[in-house]
Amino acid sequence: MPVYSLAADAASATTLWAGTEGGVFRSLDGGGTWSQTGTVAGVVRALYSSAGIPARLFTGTDAGLFVSTGGGAGWAPVAAGFPAAVVHALGADEARSALYAGTSAGVVENLAGHWKPVAQGLTNPEVRSLALLPDGTLLAGTQGGSVFRRVEAAERGPISRATGRGVPRTLPPRP
Repeated sequence: MPVYSLAADAASATTLWAGTEGGVFRSLDGGGTWSQTGTVAGVVRALYSSAGIPARLFTGTDAGLFVSTGGGAGWAPVAAGFPAAVVHALGADEARSALYAGTSAGVVENLAGHWKPVAQGLTNPEVRSLALLPDGTLLAGTQGGSVFRRVEAAERGPISRATGRGVPRTLPPRP
């Protein structure tokens, strides 16, 4: 069974998570043994363990985004404002309490419980990977082979750009 994603638990140095086409698996002993957690819909393509809220785990699947607040025992869909899309990647800026999802419809961001698209300028909306740099710059890798960069203006002004193959695109700034 292919493993599509791995994540270290933010609250425990010995707990690991694995996302597969058979669901989410957890290891409590640093990867020595694995057991399947509660059932989640679709192939698990992305995992994110929140440092801000212990036992909160997000999983991105072919059926959307799901969250568990019980250490993977049960999963609830994240529906309010989230696009109907495959979730390929998850990342967060814990300092800003922002969660990002790279989806088949682009990048979406959650601030204060509200999801909104943040990368309408992508030339290929199929986002397969995300990375957040220490300075807050968000990188998005796409199916088309490009890496886009969201750059913030020093004073949170309107200057934001995505660059990759092709023409640079303007993206909306973060609040």
